Amino acid sequence: MHSRFWQLLDAASDIQDFCDREGITVGFFGSFADGTCDGNSDLDILIIDGFDPPRRFRVASQIEDIAFSRGVLPDIAFRDLSPHLKKTCRSFHAIREEL
Repeated sequence: MHSRFWQLLDAASDIQDFCDREGITVGFFGSFADGTCDGNSDLDILIIDGFDPPRRFRVASQIEDIAFSRGVLPDIAFRDLSPHLKKTCRSFHAIREEL
């Protein structure tokens, strides 16, 4: 696995922990989720739950802070705004179990 994968995995773990504490359902998609990331990969995150705009902003901001603290650029999507992404989304636990 590319070294960037491990950096993304650390960020995803911290984001999953935050979401678990907040009762937020989250999944990951893109190159991290399918194991094809490279040195330029970002972390694609799908927030499954629907929120009102103020909470959506707060959640996205907190997830960005976590990702940035790990040196990772997050790409955050919300399922209600991007329903097609649910088909390619995988849980953090499923990704980690494949290691």
